[in-house]
Amino acid sequence: MKLSVSKALIFSAFALITLFIIFLIATSLRTKSFTVKDNVSEVYLGDSRVRYAIDDRMLDNSLNLGNSSESTYFSYFKLKQILKSSPSIRTVYLGFSYHNISSYYDQFIFGQYSHSISPNYFFILPLSEQYRMIKWNFKRLPFFLISILKSGMKNWFRKDILESRFSNQHINKAVNSRIIDERLKLQYYSNEELNSFSSLNSEYFNKIVDLCNVHQVELIILNTPMHHYYQAHVPQKFIDEYNSITDSHNLRIIDLSSIELPENGFQADGDLVTKIGAIKTTKKLLEMKKSHTK
Repeated sequence: MKLSVSKALIFSAFALITLFIIFLIATSLRTKSFTVKDNVSEVYLGDSRVRYAIDDRMLDNSLNLGNSSESTYFSYFKLKQILKSSPSIRTVYLGFSYHNISSYYDQFIFGQYSHSISPNYFFILPLSEQYRMIKWNFKRLPFFLISILKSGMKNWFRKDILESRFSNQHINKAVNSRIIDERLKLQYYSNEELNSFSSLNSEYFNKIVDLCNVHQVELIILNTPMHHYYQAHVPQKFIDEYNSITDSHNLRIIDLSSIELPENGFQADGDLVTKIGAIKTTKKLLEMKKSHTK
């Protein structure tokens, strides 16, 4: 009797594992076959700065695919899939700023927040990177696998995987210098010491540059608005490194970091814009794009 129960448990476990593997493969294949609509020639990638700041409804033939806490590591693999299957893309706007090169960002890739961020990208990663993700999240493996399954289910039933990610319902916010200080401390400091640079984010920034060159797609760096108090307190170390990285590739940069926005154009942390700020930022972007084509 005990032997029969053991066999049943083993068979059930084997069946569940088999179904899990089949589901992973099927979802991975579907995700890796995604394309943008034929009329889309410009895509915007990056983290919450891009997601909140660029209203693609105001832009022609454009799609905002920015996601909260998205590192250049994840942007690279997302872009790789897009360019492979979407020949209509001619221009890629990459949100890239001082905070992106801080080691603070590593916590979203392989650190303490990886288990909640990386499942959103798991199915577009090559097998070697999926293995690394599992290895990085091994201590939280049960929770991590459940998150992967949830992400897979969303991808499977979502009609359009590559839908606009622009989302900004933040209104009537008051900029607060104390909250800005907390934001700066989070992004640039650890234990009162300046953070190091994120080697992984810098590596995949370079890979994005190479990828766009291979596909003959124009890459434009986009630096979104910052409140003047926030910008004035970004450590010089990160400004210099940012300038060094972008200058080394001779890339076109659309720098909106210092454009004039009203106080209610920023959220309390001075790092992200509100709905009002998004409208003004997108209008300014349109102006700069038009002046460049003249």
